[in-house]
Amino acid sequence: ENIVRKDQEERPDLIVLTPTCTSSILQEDLANFVQRASLDAKGDVLLADVTHYLVNELQAADRTPQQIVQFYTEKARKQGTLPQGKTEKPSVNIIGLTTLGFHNNHDARELRTLMAQLGITVNLVMPEGARVDQIQEMGRAWFNLVPYREEGLMTAQYLEAELGMPYGDMT
Repeated sequence: ENIVRKDQEERPDLIVLTPTCTSSILQEDLANFVQRASLDAKGDVLLADVTHYLVNELQAADRTPQQIVQFYTEKARKQGTLPQGKTEKPSVNIIGLTTLGFHNNHDARELRTLMAQLGITVNLVMPEGARVDQIQEMGRAWFNLVPYREEGLMTAQYLEAELGMPYGDMT
């Protein structure tokens, strides 16, 4: 009921429920919470598979966006709304930029400037600044760029496997 209440108060497009040590110790059935909330919530509700006993914070930060991209890619595919084809001009998704890093804002500006100088349009920056309605458009970019080893690689690997999108990483 807390998920549905938050959905009604905030009207988010997506609510991501993540396990905690307490929910794991209490053996709460979070999948059931998500399933029940999905029936009444207007937005999407997703359970992140990031059990703290199995993954650390950096792994969870990499895995959660991949699960979100997978969720919306599969949803668009089922609805027949997954865009086909690439953008007319070369374009890139920059995956893994967040506001959590010390130099990330500066790096984002520099990467946008570099891409513009190379004649490459930035299709989407994820997770920072991305909206869920834009995620299904990720496949239209010509390639993905992952500037940090901590976050984004799993998403790029998923998009390569599912949509045949090449990626470059800085690791």
